[in-house]
Amino acid sequence: MHQLLSGALSIEKLTVKISNLPPSLAGLKLVQMSDFHYDDDLLSEKMLIEAIAISNAAKPDLVILTGDYVNTIAKPIHQLALRLKT
Repeated sequence: MHQLLSGALSIEKLTVKISNLPPSLAGLKLVQMSDFHYDDDLLSEKMLIEAIAISNAAKPDLVILTGDYVNTIAKPIHQLALRLKT
C-alpha cells in the first residue's frame, strides 16, 4: 500500500524448529509476501519494487505469496503477476 496508508515495509526474520524435519529440508529459506492490495493507487510502484528487491536479496529457496492481491477489481492482478515474476 501507499506509505501514507500502510507505513514502511515490515520485514521479520524467524527461525522455525520443526520436529522430524527431513534433513533435505533443513536450512530451507522461505520468503512470505502478503496483502499487496494492488490497484495502482494504494500500492506505489516504488514500494512494490522495493519489496521485490528485498525478497530477492534474501535469496530464498521458496517464495510464498499470501493475502489479498487486489482490492475490488480483479483486472490489476495481471500487472501484479508480471511484476512479481522478477
